[in-house]
Amino acid sequence: MLRSAPVMNRAIAVVGRATLVVAALILGTPAAQADGVTYPTTCNNGGVPVSGKVVLTQDIICMDIGAGNVNGLTVGAPNTTIFLNGFSIKCVDPRPSGPDHPTVNSYKFSCQGDFQISGGFFADTGIDTCGFSNVQIKGAGMIQGFSVGVRMRGRAPTNTTGPCGAGAANLTGPSANNVKVQKLNVTGPDGLSDISDPLAGPRPKSFGILASNFIENSTTCPNWDSDDGHTHGNEIFGSSVENHVLGIALYNASRVNVHENFVHDNNSGGESTICPIGIACVTNTGTTTTITDGDTIITTECGFGQKCESHGIVVCANFGPFDNRAFACTTGVSRRNKIQNNLVVDNAQNSFGTSTAPAKTNESNEQVDGGLSLIGNALKNDVRNNTVLSNNGDGISVRNDADLNRFSSNTSLMNSTTQTTCVFDPIANTTTCTPHFWDLTFRGAGLNNIFNSSNRCLTQSPSSGAIPTGTCNPNENTTWWQP
Repeated sequence: MLRSAPVMNRAIAVVGRATLVVAALILGTPAAQADGVTYPTTCNNGGVPVSGKVVLTQDIICMDIGAGNVNGLTVGAPNTTIFLNGFSIKCVDPRPSGPDHPTVNSYKFSCQGDFQISGGFFADTGIDTCGFSNVQIKGAGMIQGFSVGVRMRGRAPTNTTGPCGAGAANLTGPSANNVKVQKLNVTGPDGLSDISDPLAGPRPKSFGILASNFIENSTTCPNWDSDDGHTHGNEIFGSSVENHVLGIALYNASRVNVHENFVHDNNSGGESTICPIGIACVTNTGTTTTITDGDTIITTECGFGQKCESHGIVVCANFGPFDNRAFACTTGVSRRNKIQNNLVVDNAQNSFGTSTAPAKTNESNEQVDGGLSLIGNALKNDVRNNTVLSNNGDGISVRNDADLNRFSSNTSLMNSTTQTTCVFDPIANTTTCTPHFWDLTFRGAGLNNIFNSSNRCLTQSPSSGAIPTGTCNPNENTTWWQP
């Protein structure tokens, strides 16, 4: 009997909370209790951004009908923690996609696809941190069907007309710190053609978790290039990320800790299509499109009807605005990130002969998908103890001048080792096939990357002097799982 009063009080509190949620549905705005906790029930499209302690009490369904960007939640102040509390934030687009509807470019009735739409639309985003510090996004819970599931911004956007509004623009001082994404399921529609949308075509550019503009240099941190292992509290941890073109992407991002994530089945999906006659859209000739998304320019290497280059985890940056590479990224540098203890399985969809990206001519401009890839101005990153299995392209790849990175204690096996590039000799009536994807791959990167012998792998690229001979061994197929 002594416990009945506290129990009754809790019951009353639950009833009171439910009443407030119903009121929120009627008014169409997020509800806040007297305790200062916000319980959002609708998408934050042009509404008041959330701040403080934010707790979901029901699923949030967002609808994109072409009226502008759609956002699940945007952060409006530092010191904000969002608890998904077992619920989901989902975005749907009722309009069909595929070659018959090139100006819509949704994907299988989800909101993936805004990066390909002209007119300056922002990407539909599940949760946007808007450049604020001390922001935590915590599961369990699901973010589903957005072009960007979670947008972690080191700096607020300079464009004040986007989802973050005026934001808290910080262009010269330290980047945001203590920004964390923990234990989420970030997903989208799978990449197979099915009865729900048989003309979906390839998946448009999309990101599961995108961390960008976490900048560290001599003006933002006194120990900006120190190998002391310090962090600024920014991390992507314990999340499952699937069904996007890029699972976890670090664009111009430094000192981000990406660890214990399950990254799988991220791919370009579907088959490439030809633009219909008389319809204005980007052709299948490698033409690129540039969209300004508020704080960075994301140049797509794939237009409508084209397959995008896809990766499970990618760390990248370009040297400058005129840096022309096969994989389009953001100008800047991605330095001293920790990519550790992740499980990267069955990502990408590489197969030469079906891709409509630029033709394979050399290691600097060909399209190559991968499981875990470091591309461009990616420097001094620590890639350690990751398990990279059965990806459809390269396993672990270092490309396009990426340099001074360390690879140790990784297991990379069975990553498209049976795929080959074949040349038929009509005179001799013979076909010669050579491998083009490997478990550990060096593609035009700097010579100062370190591949320790502790890595377990079957195959390595033949580039001379890049990966020490004997790093990968055929017998490791049967012993990789043993201590």
